[in-house]
Amino acid sequence: MSEFRKIGSSIEFESINEFFDSLPAGHIARFLPDVYFDFDSYEWTDPVWGRAEIDESWGSIDRSEDDPNYPAMFRQLLLHPAITRMIGIEQLTLPKQYATIENAAQFSRWEHITGSAILVKQLVDKWNLQHSDDAVDNRQKVIYILRTMLSDVGHTVGSHVGDWIMNDADEKEHDEQLLEYIQDNGIADIIEQYGIQLREVILTEVDEDDFVERSSPYLCIDRVDYATREIHRTNRYFDDPSKKFTIDDFELIKDENDVLQLVMTDPSRALLFAKTYELLPKEDWSEPMQRLQTSLYTDMLKLMLVSIGNGISPTTVSRIELPPYGYDDSTWMYESERHPRDILMYAESVIADTMTRIHSVQSMNIEREQGADEIMKTILDYDYIMRSLSQLASSYNNNERQAEVAEFTRSVDAHEINPNAQVQDRSLLESAQKIEIQEGRAIGFHFMALNETSTEYTIDLPQRKKRSIDPVMNIDGRICRLSEYSDGEYTPNNDAYAPMMAEIVSNDPEIMKSLKRMPILLERHWAELLERPRMPAEQMRIVQKIALKGLVAVGDYWQNTQSGYVGDLHKKADMERFFDYVRSTRESEGETATIVDVAKEG
Repeated sequence: MSEFRKIGSSIEFESINEFFDSLPAGHIARFLPDVYFDFDSYEWTDPVWGRAEIDESWGSIDRSEDDPNYPAMFRQLLLHPAITRMIGIEQLTLPKQYATIENAAQFSRWEHITGSAILVKQLVDKWNLQHSDDAVDNRQKVIYILRTMLSDVGHTVGSHVGDWIMNDADEKEHDEQLLEYIQDNGIADIIEQYGIQLREVILTEVDEDDFVERSSPYLCIDRVDYATREIHRTNRYFDDPSKKFTIDDFELIKDENDVLQLVMTDPSRALLFAKTYELLPKEDWSEPMQRLQTSLYTDMLKLMLVSIGNGISPTTVSRIELPPYGYDDSTWMYESERHPRDILMYAESVIADTMTRIHSVQSMNIEREQGADEIMKTILDYDYIMRSLSQLASSYNNNERQAEVAEFTRSVDAHEINPNAQVQDRSLLESAQKIEIQEGRAIGFHFMALNETSTEYTIDLPQRKKRSIDPVMNIDGRICRLSEYSDGEYTPNNDAYAPMMAEIVSNDPEIMKSLKRMPILLERHWAELLERPRMPAEQMRIVQKIALKGLVAVGDYWQNTQSGYVGDLHKKADMERFFDYVRSTRESEGETATIVDVAKEG
């Protein structure tokens, strides 16, 4: 019998059920679909906004006879494969083995989209309680929730990596694909049953700038939720629960156009939020090591997609699809024929599993064509480089630096420094420029301004999308931005976004060859992949329902949720549950479960 271990504890469990039985009531694991548990109510505890339950307060309180049962709609959505897929999508791009920032990996976008929905609900409830004569009705409240909950479901593996892979520096590609994706995956069918049209809830179709979505530097639901989550995770000052941001820091007001907007309620808390938000690009999003890693990761994923497209590296999903489920061979599009973006719609565990099997095949020294050898070796060398750089990052993203950030945050909160003061820039330590990993192999790096020259291999690190914030506040009826309230003492800061170059050196000539080989391989193969057709909607639904629901979301839950980690994640339990799922699905349709036997043989 398999053994399970709760991370951070010596407690061992003989089964997943025993592990779940050990969790407290209201634990997030008791809610999440596609995990090993039973539930009667849809309730969980969000790490930022607190307890949530899909009950009548989600759109059916005092509803008229013609008002649909909106809570039933939200329950359907939370069980939908396109939503559960988000459990397996990294919020901050890098999987754990490549992460540069402590506690910034194994952070699922599911947490963000459901948390944003909770925040909308809490704010509207707060408004309605204070403005009973001008309350938001049930239908409009549901539309607000859906707009934020669905806005990010089009994200691909690594979140914005999917945008960067498609050469979208503005990070809008996933938004532009969202309407078609929602229609193809079946979410549109659900919400339209409840009298809500896509044009009302898809951000690209909504013209009005309101509290759900506004451009920088205004507050909006998306910006407040993702920032608060990352601030609480990565800034040690907020280890003290009394310092954390809560719903009490935010409220809704109506602007001169009678449109609801999001504001903060206290100037001191607004300054603390603005200054800790400024730390995010400086310490994470645009921090040099992070930008280098995400650049390398983007290219490695491109080449991995080439390997899948060329039939070199089949994924777990392709194994499930053989034979085609629900289609005959003549109408099914095999994985190796698909557009790269459709494969990016899988989840992190598919990529991790593919990477593991690339390691296995390479170690078996199987004879391959020269082109395949180049692709496999380059992927593995990039994996080595990125793991090495992740270790290097820890030498200056360390406890000392975390203490500096926490102390800076404390001084902001205590009003001991000027509102425009900045935390001291981290130094790229000379001692951190080289580290020996194994058998004398070493990786070195150096960050340069664009006008510097180098004789080594360099990678351009373009400026990422700029994000700044200037919170609007409601101070005793005075509506103003923080910068206006402070008479210019506070101004939004964008210092962290300048483009630069990274110089990489190694004493291993094979590593340097792979770095130089990568752009050649991508130029040779990538454009051809982009000409492939997209997967038809019917096949997308099957892939998400069977492959992702059966094998991916289950495994990614253990790796990516904010609590309840389990060690020794093994495929046997995933597969057994998948077989049970397929068997029950096929039998309910009056068909035989032949795919089960085929999958077992595979």
